[in-house]
Amino acid sequence: MLVVAPHPDDESIGAGGVLLAACRANAGVRVVFLTSGENNPWAQRAFERRLFLTARARMAYAGHREGEALAALATLGVEPRSVVFLRLPDQGLTHLLLRDPAGLAQRLADQLISFAPTILIAPSADDLHPDHSATAVLTQLALLAPEATSPTPTTLAFVVHNPSGRRRLPAGLAMTPADVARKRAAILCHRSQLIWRRWFLPSFATSWEGYQPFAMPRPGPPHPIADAVRDEAGALVALVELRFRARAFGPPTLHLLPGSLSHPGLSVRLGGHASVRAVVDRLTRLPVGRATVARRRGVVRVRIEPPLLVGEQRVFLKLERQFGFFDEAGWVCRERP
Repeated sequence: MLVVAPHPDDESIGAGGVLLAACRANAGVRVVFLTSGENNPWAQRAFERRLFLTARARMAYAGHREGEALAALATLGVEPRSVVFLRLPDQGLTHLLLRDPAGLAQRLADQLISFAPTILIAPSADDLHPDHSATAVLTQLALLAPEATSPTPTTLAFVVHNPSGRRRLPAGLAMTPADVARKRAAILCHRSQLIWRRWFLPSFATSWEGYQPFAMPRPGPPHPIADAVRDEAGALVALVELRFRARAFGPPTLHLLPGSLSHPGLSVRLGGHASVRAVVDRLTRLPVGRATVARRRGVVRVRIEPPLLVGEQRVFLKLERQFGFFDEAGWVCRERP
């Protein structure tokens, strides 16, 4: 079983029960942390009782969080040699995914190839934390890699930062009181995260650890990307519903990522009233094409002009707001029939 965790603590709150069960069954286990959680400044200030954070302090904090993760996993029965830290930038997975999707997907595909799991557990694309939803897209891309493990592992998704999503978990693991206590003990190893979230993190230690089937959702309500279709010229046309959200606000940007990884991600700014917008390459930050934008009653129609994305079988889309720690929604995927 391979567990992909965006940050230290996600392994315990999202998959602590199933990790405990796997270790008890003597199954092979590997936990891959994409980041070390170093960019959580207010939690670090509260934990270390300091106001100013230097680069050295952040590096030390990353090491501390890795130590907490190893202690939590030891509580669940996972040995240190089964843990991998990729040390990618915390709070930066979305932008790294858009800048270098092929290179990032290959790093996770290498883990799949070397370990060959039969069970894979990763975050849900519905999660409202941008690092979590980006990890879901990255996992999907790694599974699609030609050299990835075969047969495809059974894949499940956990939800952390989406209250409505946590209420819709069709699969799960029933846990005994003793197992719940072990999971809670693992969660409490992440002491640096408990000052601000003293009640939130332990709330995941219950008698039922729920999961979703791992799948990329399609465009459609209630997601703000209401639709994504191809017109007669093969251009991608997205319909975006702009609405007010307290936790994600400010000028919107539409991100598009080709599933073929033929080039980096693209972005189109949707704010303002101009009918023609530049489509920006996220690696070079230079315009590489244009999009036609029309707004009507809160719905924005975005047409990515050919030849961009023409012929792409799979395109990932996300609406990002300029401000807010969490997203309005995660990623969706438009696939050709």
